Amino acid sequence: MGDDAATGRFAVVRVVAGSVGVGFGVAWIERDVSVVGVRVDAVGEDGDAV
Repeated sequence: MGDDAATGRFAVVRVVAGSVGVGFGVAWIERDVSVVGVRVDAVGEDGDAV
């Protein structure tokens, strides 16, 4: 994911509450990709921000 973020393949990562991504650590994901300008959004299963 870090390499793809660095090359501009995406600008936003959306992590669904209750998913593996949240358990893995939104803070860790955000720290990893924010250095290259990618934003991390935590969302509920309906897509709304949590």
